[in-house]
Amino acid sequence: MIVKDLIKKCVRSDPSNSNRILLLPGADGFEKPEGITYNPSYPMPRALTELSSALNEPILDKLAFDSLDILSDIAALGATPDWLVINKSGFAQSSQFNYVSGYDALRVPLFLVWSNEASHPALLSHSKLYQTDKKTSNSFPVVFDIKTGKAQSFSDDIGYRAIVSYFDCMVNKSSFNSNKTKTMLPYYKNQPYFPATLHMMALLSQIERYDVCKPN
Repeated sequence: MIVKDLIKKCVRSDPSNSNRILLLPGADGFEKPEGITYNPSYPMPRALTELSSALNEPILDKLAFDSLDILSDIAALGATPDWLVINKSGFAQSSQFNYVSGYDALRVPLFLVWSNEASHPALLSHSKLYQTDKKTSNSFPVVFDIKTGKAQSFSDDIGYRAIVSYFDCMVNKSSFNSNKTKTMLPYYKNQPYFPATLHMMALLSQIERYDVCKPN
């Protein structure tokens, strides 16, 4: 029933490409005259394809494919923003949300890796942001200015450090254990909810698919 409601209330034609469909962030408030307010981190390809298979809803397979295609178009322009507007002219900055690549967009490369899309251009584009110098030995950039690519905010939470290292391993195809500074840290429970959740998701992805990236 939940999936049927999602399809009915939250799947729309892509205003920029009538051959594609997209996932609204919610049933209400995201379709406006300026276009559709879109969050690139909401549609997870693996979840959509598994639901499609389990419930015989082929439209979810198309939604997964089209969401990846939209991400490719976004990546061609630069970093993935947390939010943007999609209209007939393409992509535009949202008037409702800050135009940054931050805590929402951080889920995009994680979900791509977990969905076996480690070579997707959005992951490659996003990983370039993390080449920014660290503010301190334990601090990693987490929010970036879309236009300049410069870090605006840093965090000391271990979960962010773990998944950033995980992305680095995916892109560079290198073993963490050969360089402790790039080791994906073991799970640490004394951290806030969001980085802790991302940390656990990254570890599940690593266990399932990428043994070379296991924590030291």
